[in-house]
Amino acid sequence: MTSVYSQARVVTRHIWRHPSNKGHRLSRLAYASAFQLWARSTRRPMKVAVGSRSQMFAHLHFSASSEVVYANPPSTELLTWSQHLKPGDWFIDVGASVGVYTIFAIEKGAHVTAFEPN
Repeated sequence: MTSVYSQARVVTRHIWRHPSNKGHRLSRLAYASAFQLWARSTRRPMKVAVGSRSQMFAHLHFSASSEVVYANPPSTELLTWSQHLKPGDWFIDVGASVGVYTIFAIEKGAHVTAFEPN
C-alpha cells in the first residue's frame, strides 16, 4: 500500500510537469491543495472550472473529474484534438464518463453526441 506522502508526491509531480499548467504551476498546486482540503473535510465534491467557461463537480476519488483540478485541460490528447475542432464539427464521445471531453467540444462550438455505456 502506498503512503499518503508518496501519493502526494505523484500528484504534485503530475501537476508540475503537465503542459496545461505551464506559466501557472504554483497557482494550480494551490488550487489542487484547496480541492484536497475541501473534499476531505466536507466529504463533498467541489465545483471546479472546466475549459474556459464551464464548471463541473469534482469528486476526490474519481479520477475522471479530479483530473480537471490538476490540469485544465486534463490531458495532452485533449490539447491536441481540441486545436483542430471547429464550430459546426461533429464530436462523438463514446465512454463519456463525466463529460470532460464533451464540455471541451461544446466550448469549441461542435455538435456533440455523448454517451456512457456504464
